[in-house]
Amino acid sequence: MPRTLHRAARGADRLIGPALVACLPLLVAGLALPSLHFQNLWVLNQVYSLWSAAWTFWDKQHYSLFALLFAFTVVLPIAKVLLGAWVFYAADPARLPARRWLHPLSAVAKWSMLDVFLVAVIILALEGSLLTAASLGLGITLFAAAVVLSGWAYGRLARLALRVSTEEEG
Repeated sequence: MPRTLHRAARGADRLIGPALVACLPLLVAGLALPSLHFQNLWVLNQVYSLWSAAWTFWDKQHYSLFALLFAFTVVLPIAKVLLGAWVFYAADPARLPARRWLHPLSAVAKWSMLDVFLVAVIILALEGSLLTAASLGLGITLFAAAVVLSGWAYGRLARLALRVSTEEEG
Protein backbone atom coordinates (compact mmCIF):
# COMPACT_ATOMS: atom_id res chain seq x y z
CA MET A 1 0.00 0.00 0.00
CA PRO A 2 1.46 3.42 -0.92
CA ARG A 3 2.45 5.79 1.81
CA THR A 4 0.15 8.82 2.10
CA LEU A 5 0.56 12.21 3.70
CA HIS A 6 -2.20 11.20 6.10
CA ARG A 7 0.04 8.43 7.44
CA ALA A 8 3.04 10.75 7.65
CA ALA A 9 1.14 13.48 9.52
CA ARG A 10 2.07 14.16 13.11
CA GLY A 11 0.76 16.65 15.66
CA ALA A 12 -1.38 19.45 14.23
CA ASP A 13 -0.83 18.07 10.71
CA ARG A 14 -3.30 15.31 11.58
CA LEU A 15 -6.03 17.98 11.49
CA ILE A 16 -5.43 18.79 7.81
CA GLY A 17 -7.79 16.14 6.45
CA PRO A 18 -10.64 16.74 8.91
CA ALA A 19 -10.30 20.49 8.32
CA LEU A 20 -10.59 20.02 4.55
CA VAL A 21 -13.57 17.70 4.96
CA ALA A 22 -15.24 20.25 7.28
CA CYS A 23 -14.78 22.90 4.61
CA LEU A 24 -17.18 21.19 2.19
CA PRO A 25 -20.39 21.70 4.20
CA LEU A 26 -19.23 25.20 5.15
CA LEU A 27 -18.73 26.02 1.46
CA VAL A 28 -22.08 24.58 0.41
CA ALA A 29 -23.90 26.43 3.19
CA GLY A 30 -21.93 29.60 2.47
CA LEU A 31 -22.92 29.45 -1.20
CA ALA A 32 -26.59 28.64 -0.56
CA LEU A 33 -27.50 30.76 2.47
CA PRO A 34 -28.23 34.49 2.16
CA SER A 35 -25.05 36.53 1.99
CA LEU A 36 -26.33 39.98 1.07
CA HIS A 37 -29.45 41.77 2.23
CA PHE A 38 -30.44 44.95 0.36
CA GLN A 39 -33.26 47.24 1.36
CA ASN A 40 -34.12 49.98 -1.13
CA LEU A 41 -36.14 52.94 0.14
CA TRP A 42 -36.85 50.85 3.25
CA VAL A 43 -39.57 49.07 1.29
CA LEU A 44 -38.03 46.77 -1.33
CA ASN A 45 -36.01 43.90 0.09
CA GLN A 46 -33.60 41.77 -1.91
CA VAL A 47 -31.63 38.85 -0.56
CA TYR A 48 -28.79 37.20 -2.47
CA SER A 49 -26.73 34.14 -1.79
CA LEU A 50 -23.34 33.90 -3.46
CA TRP A 51 -24.83 31.23 -5.72
CA SER A 52 -27.84 33.35 -6.72
CA ALA A 53 -25.65 36.43 -7.18
CA ALA A 54 -23.55 34.59 -9.74
CA TRP A 55 -26.64 33.42 -11.62
CA THR A 56 -28.11 36.93 -11.51
CA PHE A 57 -25.11 38.07 -13.56
CA TRP A 58 -25.89 35.28 -16.03
CA ASP A 59 -29.56 36.24 -16.24
CA LYS A 60 -28.62 39.87 -16.91
CA GLN A 61 -26.18 38.71 -19.62
CA HIS A 62 -23.07 39.86 -17.78
CA TYR A 63 -21.25 36.69 -18.73
CA SER A 64 -17.74 37.83 -17.85
CA LEU A 65 -18.83 38.83 -14.32
CA PHE A 66 -20.67 35.52 -14.01
CA ALA A 67 -17.54 33.62 -15.10
CA LEU A 68 -15.30 35.45 -12.63
CA LEU A 69 -17.67 35.10 -9.69
CA PHE A 70 -18.49 31.48 -10.50
CA ALA A 71 -14.83 30.53 -10.94
CA PHE A 72 -13.57 32.22 -7.77
CA THR A 73 -16.61 31.52 -5.60
CA VAL A 74 -17.72 28.04 -6.63
CA VAL A 75 -15.18 26.20 -8.74
CA LEU A 76 -11.87 27.22 -7.15
CA PRO A 77 -12.82 26.73 -3.47
CA ILE A 78 -14.52 23.37 -4.05
CA ALA A 79 -11.75 22.10 -6.35
CA LYS A 80 -9.13 23.23 -3.84
CA VAL A 81 -10.81 21.36 -0.98
CA LEU A 82 -11.40 18.17 -2.99
CA LEU A 83 -7.87 18.18 -4.41
CA GLY A 84 -6.36 18.85 -0.98
CA ALA A 85 -8.35 16.01 0.59
CA TRP A 86 -7.25 13.66 -2.20
CA VAL A 87 -3.60 14.68 -1.79
CA PHE A 88 -3.79 14.20 1.98
CA TYR A 89 -5.70 10.92 2.11
CA ALA A 90 -4.99 9.07 -1.14
CA ALA A 91 -2.05 10.39 -3.15
CA ASP A 92 1.37 8.79 -2.97
CA PRO A 93 3.75 11.63 -2.03
CA ALA A 94 6.65 9.88 -3.76
CA ARG A 95 4.80 10.30 -7.07
CA LEU A 96 3.62 13.86 -6.44
CA PRO A 97 5.76 16.74 -7.63
CA ALA A 98 4.73 18.58 -4.46
CA ARG A 99 7.27 21.34 -4.85
CA ARG A 100 5.99 22.17 -8.32
CA TRP A 101 2.24 22.40 -7.85
CA LEU A 102 1.17 22.43 -4.19
CA HIS A 103 2.71 25.80 -3.29
CA PRO A 104 1.43 27.61 -6.43
CA LEU A 105 -2.03 26.12 -5.91
CA SER A 106 -1.97 27.32 -2.31
CA ALA A 107 -1.10 30.82 -3.51
CA VAL A 108 -3.85 30.82 -6.17
CA ALA A 109 -6.38 29.48 -3.67
CA LYS A 110 -5.91 32.55 -1.51
CA TRP A 111 -7.77 34.46 -4.22
CA SER A 112 -10.93 32.72 -2.95
CA MET A 113 -11.05 35.41 -0.29
CA LEU A 114 -11.35 38.04 -3.03
CA ASP A 115 -15.14 37.76 -3.25
CA VAL A 116 -15.49 38.15 0.52
CA PHE A 117 -13.50 41.36 0.21
CA LEU A 118 -15.59 42.56 -2.74
CA VAL A 119 -18.84 41.89 -0.88
CA ALA A 120 -17.53 43.92 2.05
CA VAL A 121 -16.62 46.81 -0.28
CA ILE A 122 -20.08 46.69 -1.90
CA ILE A 123 -21.73 46.78 1.53
CA LEU A 124 -19.53 49.71 2.56
CA ALA A 125 -20.37 51.61 -0.64
CA LEU A 126 -24.09 50.98 -0.33
CA GLU A 127 -24.20 51.91 3.34
CA GLY A 128 -23.13 55.41 2.32
CA SER A 129 -26.23 55.75 0.14
CA LEU A 130 -29.35 57.30 1.62
CA LEU A 131 -31.62 55.14 -0.51
CA THR A 132 -30.14 51.72 0.15
CA ALA A 133 -29.31 49.81 3.29
CA ALA A 134 -27.17 46.70 3.01
CA SER A 135 -26.02 44.05 5.42
CA LEU A 136 -24.15 40.78 5.41
CA GLY A 137 -25.85 37.44 5.92
CA LEU A 138 -24.78 34.15 7.45
CA GLY A 139 -23.75 32.78 4.04
CA ILE A 140 -20.80 35.12 3.62
CA THR A 141 -19.61 34.32 7.16
CA LEU A 142 -19.68 30.57 6.52
CA PHE A 143 -18.01 31.02 3.14
CA ALA A 144 -15.25 33.14 4.70
CA ALA A 145 -14.79 30.55 7.46
CA ALA A 146 -14.41 27.79 4.84
CA VAL A 147 -11.87 29.84 2.88
CA VAL A 148 -9.82 30.66 5.98
CA LEU A 149 -9.94 27.07 7.25
CA SER A 150 -8.97 25.63 3.86
CA GLY A 151 -6.18 28.21 3.59
CA TRP A 152 -4.80 27.05 6.93
CA ALA A 153 -5.11 23.40 5.87
CA TYR A 154 -3.43 24.06 2.52
CA GLY A 155 -0.54 25.88 4.15
CA ARG A 156 0.05 22.92 6.48
CA LEU A 157 -0.46 20.46 3.61
CA ALA A 158 2.19 22.21 1.52
CA ARG A 159 4.69 22.14 4.40
CA LEU A 160 3.89 18.49 5.15
CA ALA A 161 4.32 17.49 1.49
CA LEU A 162 7.63 19.35 1.34
CA ARG A 163 8.83 17.71 4.55
CA VAL A 164 7.86 14.21 3.37
CA SER A 165 9.45 14.70 -0.06
CA THR A 166 12.64 16.01 1.59
CA GLU A 167 12.75 13.02 3.97
CA GLU A 168 12.34 10.61 1.08
CA GLU A 169 15.11 12.30 -0.92
CA GLY A 170 17.50 12.24 2.02
